[in-house]
Amino acid sequence: MEQKGTGLMQEQQRDEMEIDLMELFSVVWHNLLLIIEIGLCVGALTFLVSSLLVPKQYVSTTKVYILNRQSDSVNVTYSDLQSGATLTKDYKELIKSLPVMEKVVAQLNLDISPEKLADKITVNSPADTRIIEISVSDTDPYMANAMANAVRIAASAQISQVMDIEAVNIVQKASYPDHASSPSVMKNTMLGCILGAILTIAVLFVLYLLDDTIKTPDDVEKVLGMSVLGTIPILKGEEGKKKKIRKTGKRGRHKG
Repeated sequence: MEQKGTGLMQEQQRDEMEIDLMELFSVVWHNLLLIIEIGLCVGALTFLVSSLLVPKQYVSTTKVYILNRQSDSVNVTYSDLQSGATLTKDYKELIKSLPVMEKVVAQLNLDISPEKLADKITVNSPADTRIIEISVSDTDPYMANAMANAVRIAASAQISQVMDIEAVNIVQKASYPDHASSPSVMKNTMLGCILGAILTIAVLFVLYLLDDTIKTPDDVEKVLGMSVLGTIPILKGEEGKKKKIRKTGKRGRHKG
């Protein structure tokens, strides 16, 4: 008997879950146009903000190759490459060090602090290589190009002095960026549309779950556990017509 009772309870729970899921789907379906409209509105707002208010950032990148020979031999040994790989982090710290930043600020006569300049710089090293990439971002593409080349020159001198390296070879000079790297207007617009639609669905679900009013005979059976004997329909259209007739009739009598 207990097993049968638990089985019936599980079936009832499954039925209730299926009904709830269907009701939630019905909420989304009946408000689909509203969800699409709000999603498009949020996407359009995101487009305007990304296009007009968010400043564009331009990135200029330069590359250098650093080889730290452990001997006077011309040939590069495996130990040279291995030791160079472990020094990559040291090179990154030297590139963004305070002496390098101060030299660049003084050379270009920048109206920013060395710390602010360091925040504009990103240093990367591709996997399994000895190449160091120095990228500088700025709202002015000409300034980004000038700062990247100035950082490369100042950092090369600093690395050669501190690490006792003869030379830092140039792989690629910084070039003028012809297009902005950020913001991505189309990507932000798509994310805005999706986020607006998701937030609208979430609000509709919350309003649906908080709404405990009884609207249909099925709600009476589900909430109160009572069967409905009958319903009285209310014809709003006919009531409206009757009210209009009464009003017009009164006006006619008054005029007479």
